[in-house]
Amino acid sequence: MTGDWDKNAIYSCENKGCILLTEKNGNSVLGNLQLYYTSGSGDHYFSTSKKVYKWNMSDNSVRLLSGEQNEKQTEFRNFTEDARGNIYVRERNKGIFYLKKGEARLEYFDCGIRDENFSVLYYDKATEKLWLASEKNGLYIIDPTSRAYKNYSLSHLARTQKDLFMIYQETIAAMCFY
Repeated sequence: MTGDWDKNAIYSCENKGCILLTEKNGNSVLGNLQLYYTSGSGDHYFSTSKKVYKWNMSDNSVRLLSGEQNEKQTEFRNFTEDARGNIYVRERNKGIFYLKKGEARLEYFDCGIRDENFSVLYYDKATEKLWLASEKNGLYIIDPTSRAYKNYSLSHLARTQKDLFMIYQETIAAMCFY
């Protein structure tokens, strides 16, 4: 997979050449390719700056999952997946969007965090928690089921390396009470 940023086009390339990816309605102006992701079940996804798509490799068609994000600063970046096959996508300014397994629409994952400049999203399989990093306010550890979260501020994280291990231990200990 490769992108042509001048044309806002995305191509699937193999030995025989490249094929322009299009939506079923014929639209081939998809945006600037940012990231490609293959789910645990073998489904293919990619993000452009403002959109998230599912790619059907058998006919090289794509389906828009995210809807049109009108804000100039929308930036869909990394993908992660939980044990149930739900896909989570980090958007730089809003936080988390998710695609429930079997659904065809990306939705905003509102867990009450009011922050911006999110830099990384990670699903921890051991604790079944989402880890969301913010450039200004540190780390958020989120329970995807209850949507409850705990924030570890940058000042808290900067104290010692031992604090990161304590965060992990607290998360593991909390699992024992569920």
